[in-house]
Amino acid sequence: MNNNEVLKKVTIAHNLRRSDILEIFEAAGMMYSYAQVGAFLLKIENRKFAKLDDESLQGFLDKLILFSRGSKEQPLIPPRVVMNSIINLAERDMEGALDNLIQCVETAKKAMYEAREKEAKKETEEGTEEDIEKGTEEGEE
Repeated sequence: MNNNEVLKKVTIAHNLRRSDILEIFEAAGMMYSYAQVGAFLLKIENRKFAKLDDESLQGFLDKLILFSRGSKEQPLIPPRVVMNSIINLAERDMEGALDNLIQCVETAKKAMYEAREKEAKKETEEGTEEDIEKGTEEGEE
């Protein structure tokens, strides 16, 4: 697999638009035009195909991480990949899919709250048992 194929597969997997690709390359210190990025995504047989060099691909992949999740100090919530997917569904007028996403988020939030409550209850019970044990030890003295 050549660099251009890797770039194309990564951009599809991350649901990146050409403007996103340009932004990532710019963050890596590489200035390409909209047309040049398009040429990287073409098949080798196309006369407008442009070969992507190793350094450019490496810079793109390094900056893709920051683009997708943000820095460790300032993470993007939700990650850009998730936002791009949601935007893509909206642009394709896929209301049912968006409703399913909303339902998944609500289910996940409910499970999270239940897990928190269960953990808090467990900690409270453990604290009560420790208090009882301490009381028994003090009474024996």
